[in-house]
Amino acid sequence: MDTGIAHKLESMSGYSIGHGQAVAIGICMDAYAARKQDLLDKTEMEQILEGFVRTGLPIWHPLLERQGKDGHPEVLQGLASFQEHLGGQLTLTLPKGIGNKIEVHDMDRKTVAESIEFLQKRHAQTKGNSVQ
Repeated sequence: MDTGIAHKLESMSGYSIGHGQAVAIGICMDAYAARKQDLLDKTEMEQILEGFVRTGLPIWHPLLERQGKDGHPEVLQGLASFQEHLGGQLTLTLPKGIGNKIEVHDMDRKTVAESIEFLQKRHAQTKGNSVQ
């Protein structure tokens, strides 16, 4: 998700969110999606999130809550644009354990919405430790 989501998040912010910050948020969303698909265990997902928090990179941004005209998170439009860019087939890279990866070709809206909610709660727990 990170490529499509990151670019969409950057543009939604009028480019006030830096590329690295947007990618960090996208990677955190990927980690959550990987956890939901049993590609990461809870400890591995937490290691990824904590790594970003400790380095001062964001794991969530309020723009993630913005809804599109279709009632779904607006950042999902980034996945559609990325799919177009790839010629029609969506290919996303998710972590499969720490240091490994797997390519997937779909991402359901429910998982994206859940990742946003999860990261918002996680961010609230560590508020003050991450940059926005």
